[in-house]
Amino acid sequence: MGGQGAGVVVPGGGAPQVTGCTIKGNTYGAVWIGDAASGGVFCGYDLRGNQRGAWEIAEGAEVTRVDNME
Repeated sequence: MGGQGAGVVVPGGGAPQVTGCTIKGNTYGAVWIGDAASGGVFCGYDLRGNQRGAWEIAEGAEVTRVDNME
């Protein structure tokens, strides 16, 4: 918690599947999905309290978001 930049950065082609995380206090958004080749499943995250909001998702990225606090 509390980093410079985004809390989670998903690079080109990445697709994490993680549940139940807290990502707070970052200077960018909580989760940054860099390009359309990236994606992932984000379930049960607490994404509150980041300077630029919860999500920055590239157009065309396949992201599943379920039961997150934003």
